[in-house]
Amino acid sequence: MFDISLQIRRDALAKAEPGQVGNEYELVSLESQIAAACELLQESKVAEFRMVLCSEEPWPVDTWLDLASFLEQVTGVLKMIGEGGRLFHVDMWEEGIEAMIVLHRVGDMVRVRCSHRMERRRLSFVTPGAEATVPTVLVAYQIGQLVQAFAECCERVCPQILALAAMQMWRREVARHVEKIIGPRV
Repeated sequence: MFDISLQIRRDALAKAEPGQVGNEYELVSLESQIAAACELLQESKVAEFRMVLCSEEPWPVDTWLDLASFLEQVTGVLKMIGEGGRLFHVDMWEEGIEAMIVLHRVGDMVRVRCSHRMERRRLSFVTPGAEATVPTVLVAYQIGQLVQAFAECCERVCPQILALAAMQMWRREVARHVEKIIGPRV
């Protein structure tokens, strides 16, 4: 199974007010902008991050730290898919999930392998050596939809972050990679 999405809670999004970014964020780097936006999304409860990879069981991810960690790495995933041939490791270590997602393009498919980062701590949602092979366009499409949903939530919850130059450049870069892989949308 392969499902990476941001499920918007439309009722909560409609009622959401722009939040205030905490002082711990300098908002200089794209990473700090994504982290601040994801924290505000988590606090406002406007969306839920969902990952189901290499199993039928959803991963225990949150919309703040885990979504931020994944979003920071999507450009690398899309570059690998677009160029093909080499591996890309999505590291979900920093935020406590302690899992590694390894993607490798093979023809018009992407092989996805999920593994534990620490042998001594087995994760119930990761079957050792579990793999999934999914169409390249599906991976790119889901990442594109994830970023679009993220931007839609940010428009309501943190428009000040969405307007920053690094965030705008990142969104354009993601869109460009997605279009290169799946083609222009009709």
